[in-house]
Amino acid sequence: MNESNKHQSSNGNSPATHENVVNLGDASMTSTGINSDEVVRPQGNKGCKEKRMRLNNENGVVDVLKKLQCTLEKQIEFNQKELELKRGKDMKQFEMREQTLRKDLELEDTAKKLKIKDQELRERELKRGKSNTTL
Repeated sequence: MNESNKHQSSNGNSPATHENVVNLGDASMTSTGINSDEVVRPQGNKGCKEKRMRLNNENGVVDVLKKLQCTLEKQIEFNQKELELKRGKDMKQFEMREQTLRKDLELEDTAKKLKIKDQELRERELKRGKSNTTL
């Protein structure tokens, strides 16, 4: 090699050879698989570790979402039962009010009837008293 060729190789301006050409279109290579010397290396422990961490994170998210769904389902079930109990309580209160109103109406009606009977009895006594005094 002459001096000019050595100078070109050290500057990195050497013509492309098979050893220092990287195929960027290959999908199996990742940026983590290429070191600073542009030597393609297979995905090693770091890549596998990242993949496991990503899967664990995804599984963690799925677990959290499943727990959240379960919690929401339990809350919905609890709210439905609470609503049913409230409706039953409201129905009983309505029925009690209705019974109370009926009894009040019956008592008023009975009171009116007693008042009328009392008035009739007084009128009869007054008529008897007048008829006894006129004799």
